[in-house]
Amino acid sequence: EARQRGTIVHAVTAGLDQGFTFNWADLDKKLHGYVKSWLAFKAKTPIEILDVETTAYNPLYLFWGTRDIRFMLNGQQWIADKKTGAAPYWARWQTAAYDMLAGPTASGKPRKRASIQLYEDGGPARMIEYGGAEHYNDGAEFLAFLITSRRRQENGITN
Repeated sequence: EARQRGTIVHAVTAGLDQGFTFNWADLDKKLHGYVKSWLAFKAKTPIEILDVETTAYNPLYLFWGTRDIRFMLNGQQWIADKKTGAAPYWARWQTAAYDMLAGPTASGKPRKRASIQLYEDGGPARMIEYGGAEHYNDGAEFLAFLITSRRRQENGITN
């Protein structure tokens, strides 16, 4: 149920971010709050959306992903992933992978990364930033997990 909720809310908010409209009556009432949470966040946070739902591939490390949103906020570029529940601990590596897929910024300035937690009650979403020293190696750790997973598969290690 949580996965389905996230998929639907994600599709609706991405569509809104791209300028599409939808009929609230077509959306399960249980999901209205999450969409309203995103709209409230955008109303109070001056983001400039750069792209939404962008898929990229890394030919060196052979992985791909589709990031939710990339935006500017206070002169800083961000990559973020929307969540309809508490941001899971692994989102730090997910957003690091999306950052790697995006390549360097035009300015050369590093991006910031975050999960955006949407609330069922419609309250403004909250950004959970993955910054500071504790997240410095998130990209390297993601690659370590990726390579370890592949080696385990190649060698038939299942436990």
